Amino acid sequence: MKPRSEVLQNFLYIGLGDGLSRVFSFVAFVYLARILGPSNLGLIGFGASAVALLIPIIDYGLGFVGTREVSRHPALLKRYLPGIIFTRLFLAVPALACYLFIAYFFIHDAEKQHIMVLYGLTLIPAILSLSWAYQAMRKTWWFIIEKGVQAGLFLAGVLAVVLRPEQYAAIPVLLFCSSLVAAVIVLVYFLWTQWSALVGVDIRFCIDLLKSSFKLFVPTVLAQLNFAVGLLLIVQFGSLDEAGFFSATSKIAVFVVAVPNLLWSSFYPALSRTVHSRESVDRLGNLLCKYAILIGVIPFMVGTVFCGEIVDVLFGHQYGQAALPFALFSVFASLQFLSITCTRVLPAFGMERTFSRIITGGAILQIALCVPFILFYGVAGAAFSFVVSEAVMAVLAVQALRRSVSLHIGRPFIQSFGVMALSCGVVVALRSVFPMTAIPAIVIIVVLYMALLLVSSIATTKDFVMGENLVREPQ
Repeated sequence: MKPRSEVLQNFLYIGLGDGLSRVFSFVAFVYLARILGPSNLGLIGFGASAVALLIPIIDYGLGFVGTREVSRHPALLKRYLPGIIFTRLFLAVPALACYLFIAYFFIHDAEKQHIMVLYGLTLIPAILSLSWAYQAMRKTWWFIIEKGVQAGLFLAGVLAVVLRPEQYAAIPVLLFCSSLVAAVIVLVYFLWTQWSALVGVDIRFCIDLLKSSFKLFVPTVLAQLNFAVGLLLIVQFGSLDEAGFFSATSKIAVFVVAVPNLLWSSFYPALSRTVHSRESVDRLGNLLCKYAILIGVIPFMVGTVFCGEIVDVLFGHQYGQAALPFALFSVFASLQFLSITCTRVLPAFGMERTFSRIITGGAILQIALCVPFILFYGVAGAAFSFVVSEAVMAVLAVQALRRSVSLHIGRPFIQSFGVMALSCGVVVALRSVFPMTAIPAIVIIVVLYMALLLVSSIATTKDFVMGENLVREPQ
């Protein structure tokens, strides 16, 4: 399969699977926000944030290494699959022990302690996750099955079980059950003909795997902790109500991040294979950055222009104080497109150290800014610290990627803002003549923007269709 055909396949399958999952999860979150109220939503966010500190420790960067190596040599799957599962299990046991120790001896609030323990169950599906394997083996249609099953079961369970605020404890249990079912389905498929591989796991290989993944360990942990640390700091220096506002407003970034994750994960295997072909790398790298910019401008414009109306429609009047943080998190969501796509592909070029430095520096900056801004400005201050740190990472990531790819991002940057500004201007003018609510206005803006991109040939579906003379596999 040629690189750009693979990118198209990955883009479609991962996009459909992750998009379906994000929509189901978002519907479940909005429903829970209305049922639980800010205080209980903040309590649930506390539990989810606490366990989120452990999940990247268990992953340890193993997914990056597994995807890269198996993409280049598919026969290695039989070795990496049991190796990664047992290595994650080895990491999970002490991590879970420390987690439970902290919950029982350092958390004195009974409700917080209880929710922490229940969320600890969700570490088990994280050990079994094989998303790296079906990416490497070009079987990304498994995203649709795994993500769809997990999110669908969770949404159905939430709607059926959580009917009153005091039933919040059922949420982590439902999340555990739905995630475990989805993970086991994928695991059974991949091990159907090679169960013996789990019995004959190579311990020395697992140790070598830990060593080779160490460069990615710190950035993998820090890259996934920004929201968790931010919410925990708000709980520490603020209140559960403010934590609920943070959970609600940051959801736009959590929801939108599916797209930059889709972009880099679609391109990563192809870039890993074509890393020695300068022409292929330049074309694929510029295509990746171009669409990160074209799509990334949407949450910035929409979230800042309609922040108050969107918060009211989604979460109700009880979240009225969340309008400004929502606007700031919309800016943060846009910055994620460049920071995520340009950093996550760096390991494909063997630039683990650069990847580590950028993510580590950005996380340290975000935490350093978060504490004083939360003390003085609450949730809005936390959101602003995210914007500043992500902007710094985006700039550094683009500069780092320039070392391996001849990037040309100025033109798509100017074009995207010009076309989006025109689309917003047209809709704002229409609203003055034909009154309409925020949701129809946003839909019209996005459709008009995409149509103008296609008509002007700024964006085209041909970008994702492999041409025989455009990109060549390395010989």
